[in-house]
Amino acid sequence: MVNVGGRSKGCSTCRRRRVKCDETRPVCNRCQRHGLGCDGPKDTVFIVGNIVGSRRRRNAAVTSPSRNARSKSPASLRIDVRERIANRLMAIAPPLKGNEFEVYICYSRTQLRSGAAIDLAMQKTHLSDLVTAGTHPSITNNNTQTFPRAILGFATILFGTQHRHPPITHKGYTLHGAALKQLNHALSIPNCHAQDEVLLSVATLAILECLVPTGPKTYLSHMIGLEKLLGLRNPEVFCSPLSLELYKSVRHMLIFASLFTGRPSILARPEWKKVLRASCREDELQEQDLFDVLADCTVLAAARNRLMADLQACADGSIDLRARKERGALSLKRRLRAWRKRWSSDEKNAYSETVMASCQESSTPTPLTFFDFATERAAILFMFYNTTLIHVLRILSSLLPKTPSAPSDQTLSESTSRDDRPSRSVWEIERDDYIAAESSAAINVCRCVPYYTPFAQKHTSPIVHWAVKTAWETLTNLESAEGNAMMGYLSTKIREVTPAGLWTG
Repeated sequence: MVNVGGRSKGCSTCRRRRVKCDETRPVCNRCQRHGLGCDGPKDTVFIVGNIVGSRRRRNAAVTSPSRNARSKSPASLRIDVRERIANRLMAIAPPLKGNEFEVYICYSRTQLRSGAAIDLAMQKTHLSDLVTAGTHPSITNNNTQTFPRAILGFATILFGTQHRHPPITHKGYTLHGAALKQLNHALSIPNCHAQDEVLLSVATLAILECLVPTGPKTYLSHMIGLEKLLGLRNPEVFCSPLSLELYKSVRHMLIFASLFTGRPSILARPEWKKVLRASCREDELQEQDLFDVLADCTVLAAARNRLMADLQACADGSIDLRARKERGALSLKRRLRAWRKRWSSDEKNAYSETVMASCQESSTPTPLTFFDFATERAAILFMFYNTTLIHVLRILSSLLPKTPSAPSDQTLSESTSRDDRPSRSVWEIERDDYIAAESSAAINVCRCVPYYTPFAQKHTSPIVHWAVKTAWETLTNLESAEGNAMMGYLSTKIREVTPAGLWTG
């Protein structure tokens, strides 16, 4: 680009009088002193030099579109035009001279939960470390500093993917591969697995797989690996402020990964419950109560799976084992009922129902109803409560025989004491009633989504991600008229509050 050569930037009056203009804005001082009209100095004009092609060739390209262009819809053509314009602008834009990595990091922070462990670690990371990791992705001399390269790869991939710029995305995956190589090398160093930086790097990779998946349920491998690393450390020893915030930030990853894989979570151990509860503020204790119930649920679900897998035990002497597991699940259900009673007693958690007549389906006799809450946190806790209830009800329904008239059902009822079952109308419900209660809890989760959607435009709680996914699985497996109507409405809204990785595969 060149400036217009030889052209003065003075005002037209001074140029006409052939005197030097002082180029003062908005009018020059010389014209103001002499009382002359002044239109102000001229701006600099740049001319972009391009090689102009043949007009005949351009006209032929316009009048004879390609076969692919004719086959595309108008919407896809508009997207292609926007992508070409974005690529052209990025191609002619001047380089950011090292600040590009800062742009990627700043953008990624808008997609992460503020105040979480990864966000705090990003604030403490120096820009020089990020520039070094970005400009020299092949250098791995300092094998313990894995977080700068991991978070930079995360930020670059996220920025390039959501802005549809393949060169930036390709650069991000180059950094991502280097981060994986460096992390694997760091884990081979003795005692390096106990560093918070390594755990933060693994958590970053898990979040990346949730937002920009590379395969079906790839995030689970990172979450399982993160739990194995945490299982090697004593939480009462590693209890720095960053470590405690890290534990709270990855609770949902560990527990829901354990539920989906059928493994007992380490968060059910007494030492982990003690550390997590001690690090919670008073307003966070209700949330931790649900995490404790859900952690115990992973242990109970894993034991249930082992029981069902042992066909010989089920055929011979499984009645007592089933009864013990049922008593454990009923105990969790009573804890949830007590939690719901305490939570409902607070006026801040009040909510109301809103009828949306536009969502009425032909298969449902009444319009769908959704919940309005006083605060965002009340909506999150209500969704978390119903999600925990779903998993407890799944265990209870799986422990009961499919036919209520089976002999084992009577023996199972006799083997369970009346103290553990307060009344048949509340606790001794049959398998179909458990399934109906599970479906009702899933619908309650979905009823919170319209209220939460505006908040998801800025940030989304990870609890909401897993709650919606759990409810969707329940409604998919347990067909009902109201559930089908709710799924039909949420099919256009569900991606706004949950990342794409949770739906891949």
